[in-house]
Amino acid sequence: MLIYDQLDKIAEELEIPQEIHPYLHINSREAWVDTMVGLIESKHIKPYPKVIKALGNNWEELLCRKYSNLN
Repeated sequence: MLIYDQLDKIAEELEIPQEIHPYLHINSREAWVDTMVGLIESKHIKPYPKVIKALGNNWEELLCRKYSNLN
């Protein structure tokens, strides 16, 4: 739970919206946090602040790529 709380705090600081995304139809902040937790736990990324901030700044592109790959 600690990692979720920390990532949610980072998402809030980076102003990732908590509303439903108009094209993806998902809660953007929740999806970003879940995606980041998955990437960290699967060791695809290292949990360095610089990496997390870069992915947070590009949150919309990250989510669009994730969900377009699922289709």
